[in-house]
Amino acid sequence: MPPWPLTVAALVLGSGLRTHLGANSLRRGHLPRRAGESAGKESHLAQLRRKYRWSVEELLQQCRTNDGTQTCVLLDEPLHAANVGSILRQAAVLQSPTQPDGVSAVLLSRTAANARAAEAIFSEKFLKNVLRISLAERQALEHATRLVILPTGPLEPLKQLRQQGFVLLALENLEACLPLRDHGRRPLRKTASSPVPLWCCKALAAPRVVFVAGGEAQSLRRDVLELCDWQCYIPAASCPLVGDIQDEQTHNPTLNLAHAVVIALYERRRQLALGPSHA
Repeated sequence: MPPWPLTVAALVLGSGLRTHLGANSLRRGHLPRRAGESAGKESHLAQLRRKYRWSVEELLQQCRTNDGTQTCVLLDEPLHAANVGSILRQAAVLQSPTQPDGVSAVLLSRTAANARAAEAIFSEKFLKNVLRISLAERQALEHATRLVILPTGPLEPLKQLRQQGFVLLALENLEACLPLRDHGRRPLRKTASSPVPLWCCKALAAPRVVFVAGGEAQSLRRDVLELCDWQCYIPAASCPLVGDIQDEQTHNPTLNLAHAVVIALYERRRQLALGPSHA
């Protein structure tokens, strides 16, 4: 028997298999890959990373030249791109109700002692996932929220933002906040406030605000809390901390990092909408 019937059968089967796979790919929203598409896709992702990122110098320049409200979020040692991406997405949506913020940015800082956080923040895979989760390209907003990667810890950038007129608001669990007086151990700086519920903070409707939050694995460092003008907490179920607050390795069942920051962003927007008489 000549071999051509087997050849025809193989061709028909292969064609049907390709058609079946192609239909499934289209149903899942994937288009067939063309020659050179992979390189173009990587180039497009690189363009997105450049478009939605500022350097520290670019951020400070924007703060000096833009009017209106300005809102920043500083995350110290975040570990999960899902949380950072969610915050980046919601920060773009929850801007000032009257007009877009002149500056809207999410800053990521690290401590040299935490190698895991440093590697996570600076990896291109991490940043790509942040932008993917944030849906930055799909949100047709006139003023996007930018991502700022800090090469050092949070203290110096926070001092620079304060020089630009920003009020520093720490977001922390009530159990991890610093008391107004330190029971004789070490005096607190004059800028540290006693902890207040988030919605009682009188600075939420200030023109320039930066929310400061610790990463998923630990509380804010003591020196960061001392630097902040306000210590704010979101009232929730009270529970003791697991760990020693002195070494900052504290854990308790609390709100997810992204949820807590989004609540703070919404409360700022709400108070801005109500005006200073209702703040």
